Amino acid sequence: MSLISKSARVLANHNPRGTVRNDKNAEHVRASVWIEQEIATAVFLEHCLGRKIAVAVFIHNSVKREG
Repeated sequence: MSLISKSARVLANHNPRGTVRNDKNAEHVRASVWIEQEIATAVFLEHCLGRKIAVAVFIHNSVKREG
């Protein structure tokens, strides 16, 4: 069970994890997949289950948003 399921707040910090290439051979910097899953869990709990969860996300300027 995720810790987030009992939380009222989520604070996430997207730090660079590494450089990846897409199918067009373009490179970009990716953040941790784990933290993106935790944020998705918070969104699910709020949107689908009606729980109010405050979310603050800080993203390093080199990280590209994905998904």
